[in-house]
Amino acid sequence: MIAIDYPSLLATATGMIEGMGRAAILRAIDGVGAEIPVTVLMSNQPKFQTSSDGALAGYDPRRALIAATAGVIPDPEKHRLIIDATIFRIVTVRALRPDNVTLYYDCEVRG
Repeated sequence: MIAIDYPSLLATATGMIEGMGRAAILRAIDGVGAEIPVTVLMSNQPKFQTSSDGALAGYDPRRALIAATAGVIPDPEKHRLIIDATIFRIVTVRALRPDNVTLYYDCEVRG
């Protein structure tokens, strides 16, 4: 059996998101707590696609790939994503996490 080098995959995923993405902030919804710096790569989903929560996403829903950082887990119940002064509501978060190594977070966001 071939062993998979997950730390190497993590380094590759983080490097790609950091290389093509941009700086952002996770801010607590209630305003309590520190702002958490993250790196995010944004993409658009097709218009009028049904979102993961079953609602019609409408015009210009977005996905945010957030680089995995130790101790940082985006949470739709606790955080908003801030990019260039634009505030995005986090709808869903899915971690790409093979063998308990989180490579990145795939978030559906709405601004």
